[in-house]
Amino acid sequence: MSLTGLSVLIALIIYKMKYFAVDNKKDYLIIWIYFLWMLSAGVIRGFIVVENINEMKDVFSGICLASLPIIVYVYTKPALMWKTLHLWIWFVVPAFFLFYIWILPYDQYQFYFGPLFLMCFIPVLPKKWKIFGIFFMLLMMFADFGARSQMTKALIVVLICIGYYFRKWIPLVLFSIVHWLCYIVPIVILYLAITGVFNPLEYMAESESMTYDIGNEYINADTRTILYEETILSAVKNDYIWHGRSLARGNDSWHFGAFTDEQLKTKRYERYGNEWCHPNVFTWLGLIGVFLFFFIYLKSSFMALYRSNNIWMKFLSMFIAFNWAWGWLENCLVLDVLNIGIWMMIAMGFSKQFRAMSDKEIEKWVNSIFKWKYEKDIVA
Repeated sequence: MSLTGLSVLIALIIYKMKYFAVDNKKDYLIIWIYFLWMLSAGVIRGFIVVENINEMKDVFSGICLASLPIIVYVYTKPALMWKTLHLWIWFVVPAFFLFYIWILPYDQYQFYFGPLFLMCFIPVLPKKWKIFGIFFMLLMMFADFGARSQMTKALIVVLICIGYYFRKWIPLVLFSIVHWLCYIVPIVILYLAITGVFNPLEYMAESESMTYDIGNEYINADTRTILYEETILSAVKNDYIWHGRSLARGNDSWHFGAFTDEQLKTKRYERYGNEWCHPNVFTWLGLIGVFLFFFIYLKSSFMALYRSNNIWMKFLSMFIAFNWAWGWLENCLVLDVLNIGIWMMIAMGFSKQFRAMSDKEIEKWVNSIFKWKYEKDIVA
């Protein structure tokens, strides 16, 4: 665990203890169960099975990564989230354009710019910020056609913005269909791929009609099937399907293990983490950990969709559900702005205050984030 990661985790724990006081604590029971499982199956077992200094470092690093759901406790209140986002907009975003944008690869804007869900509110932002938001979404979509994940997330934001203009004609049943498809389709596809019936990633990679050469890469290149094979076969071989391998170990890897062994001298062909979210949770905390992760996402998006008084929470429920589906391919579980933004969204779904707001109240709250002046009546 880096010093930065440790500092952030400690700060989140302090803020949770100081600010988490809600009257719907029963809704947060699933998060408490997740942390109980993470501590027992991930941390305690990790310290028991650790055999060298590198594995000890991995345990501490894993604690930081697996503790990200604590953000849900911290940002249940609009006031604290307002302060964080306001600080980000007026200090960090200018730093991004003055410094980071000139040195970052085009495909990494999503990790450093800021909480992406704020761009869903482009239709109701002040004119100058609206222009800025549209510019940044276009930059994410067209700066690098090989950045498939970044393009997809920007496209989802654009679709939500367009959906806002047609909100009067969108029935709740359509929201429901999209919402549940985001949770069901990945499971079905994963089952079909594991059983050998159909693997869409291999199909797209082999289809000449879907092949587009972007520099030295193909936009339809299959970079995940091999990782799935390694992750699943490692769990079966070492018998940790249900409980995981703890936060001390990664999955067996015959493609990347040699490099890891050469660099760290571990004498083990393993890879601690891959470029995605849920399969890493599976490796560390097993299927039980994945199920708990699933229900955290589902609880948040479900309440945002069916128990909210404003259209914005319904749109954000779509974005939460999308990020669950996308976590099977991307959204690597690391401490960065991208993941913090995702868990902020999930926190909004759990929050009774956000769900109780009207459309106008949500829009007023969002607009106040982009104003320099502190408006106490909005963020109190």
